[in-house]
Amino acid sequence: SQDSGKKLPSARLPVSRKRNLSDSSNPKFCISYSIKTLTDYLTV
Repeated sequence: SQDSGKKLPSARLPVSRKRNLSDSSNPKFCISYSIKTLTDYLTV
């Protein structure tokens, strides 16, 4: 169960990075989304 718990957060990071790259035209959205992703990652 510990392995599955570690896989979930790490699996979400690459997706968020791809989204940030695709939304690089909107810096404010990028920053706010990055902060939200970090907050979610730290909470989990």
